Amino acid sequence: MKSSHDSPQALTGLLNKIQGQLGEDAFVKAVGHSAHLAPSGSQEGWDVVVHQHGVDQYVQVKVYIDANQAVEALKELQTKIDAGVLHGGGHVIHSVDFCGQLRYL
Repeated sequence: MKSSHDSPQALTGLLNKIQGQLGEDAFVKAVGHSAHLAPSGSQEGWDVVVHQHGVDQYVQVKVYIDANQAVEALKELQTKIDAGVLHGGGHVIHSVDFCGQLRYL
């Protein structure tokens, strides 16, 4: 019996989720103990916060096949920042850094 989870779109979504989590985990590992994943896997606008010298640096981590996707993601992220809809630690986030990686599959 086939389910909606067997569709090519569902498989692509699952692979993207796994790929994204691997990218976030690799970023945290590379930065070290000052980096922490967002409290929710579906946190809007940022994936990792880096606490250094009393300052929080928010980072959006993305892995793409197409560099154009990364550019579009940056535009969407800036729109959210400008609208003041991103939050972290109980306050509005005014700046998010972007860590993008291209994959070649």
